[in-house]
Amino acid sequence: MSPYNYLNNPKEARKGTLFPHLIDERDADGNLMRRLSIEKKGEILRNNIYGVDIDAQAVEITIMSLYIKVLEGEQTLPHNKELLPALSSNIRCGNSLISYDFLNQKSLIGDSEKERVNPFEWRSKTTGFGNIIGEKSGFDVVIGNPPYIRIQTMKEWAPKEVKYFSDNYKTAASGNYDIYVIFVEHAIKLLSENGLFGFILPHKFFQAEYGENLRQLITEKKLLKEIVNFTDQQVFDGVSTYTCLLFLGKAKKDSFKYSEIRKLNAPVQQLTLIRNTSKYADGIIKVDSLPVSSITAEPWQFGFGDEANLLNKMNYHTLKGCGIIDSNAEKR
Repeated sequence: MSPYNYLNNPKEARKGTLFPHLIDERDADGNLMRRLSIEKKGEILRNNIYGVDIDAQAVEITIMSLYIKVLEGEQTLPHNKELLPALSSNIRCGNSLISYDFLNQKSLIGDSEKERVNPFEWRSKTTGFGNIIGEKSGFDVVIGNPPYIRIQTMKEWAPKEVKYFSDNYKTAASGNYDIYVIFVEHAIKLLSENGLFGFILPHKFFQAEYGENLRQLITEKKLLKEIVNFTDQQVFDGVSTYTCLLFLGKAKKDSFKYSEIRKLNAPVQQLTLIRNTSKYADGIIKVDSLPVSSITAEPWQFGFGDEANLLNKMNYHTLKGCGIIDSNAEKR
C-alpha cells in the first residue's frame, strides 16, 4: 500500500503490516489529524529516495533537509531508538553525467583532476545504486533541476569533460548546446520501463538548433507526457531564465498535455488548476491536449484550438518538403 493510500484508508491500513505506524492526533480545534510515525517516514525515505550531486556540501544539506522533513510534526520522540535513517548510501556525491570510463581517456588524468571531475557509476553495487537498479532496469521516477551552462563556457575550464560528453551523448552532437540537454538524455536512460521523468528547465530547446537532437530523442520514442510553459514569466528570484516543466514517460501514449501560464501570480493555485483540468482557457492560463504526432525533431510550436490545427497543417507541409521555415528559431 502506498503512503498516500495508507493515510487515506486507515481501516484498510490497520489490517496490513504498516500498522501501527498511522498516528491519530487532534489539533487545537479538535480536528482529527493523521500522520505517519517517525519510524515509517524514515523507512519510506530510506527505501525510495536516491540522489546524486557533485557538490559535497549540497549532499550534506540535502540529507539534513530530509532529516528535518522526517521530524516535521513530531511533538515527542521515542526513547532508546535510532530516530533517523542513515542516508549516506541514498544521497551520494559524484558527477551524475560522467562514469568511470572517463578515466580511460588517452590524455593523462591526474589525481587532482580525478577528484575535481568525481566520476560516478550509477549501476555500481558498491559506490552507486546497483542494488536498486540493474543493467536493464531503472528508477520509477526521476526528478530534477539541472544546471544551465553553455558548453562554450565549460570548454574554458573543463575541456576533457566536454570531449567526454560529445563521445557519449547524442544530445551533445551539436556544438553549442546547453548542458541541461545532456541531463535530460541521461535521466531517460535511468528510467524503468514505465518510469516517469520531471524536470524544470529552459524551454529554449523547443526552438534552438542545439535542441534538435533532444527533440528527436523525445519524439522518436514518444516520451512527451506534459509541458507546463511559463512563457516569459520568471520562476526563480534574482535570475532571468525562461523555463518550463517537462514531463516524460516511457509508457505508450497518443497525446500529451500542454499548458501555458501568461502571468505567474499565484503559482501553487495555478499549477493545481493545471493538474486538475484537461482543457481550460482564460487570459492567463491555457490548457489542452495535443497529439504526439504533432511534434517532430523540427522546432516545436504549440497552439490551442484553430491555432493548433493551423500549426499541424504547417508541420505536415513542412514534412512534405514545402520548405516552411520558422523565422523565430534560433540558429547558433
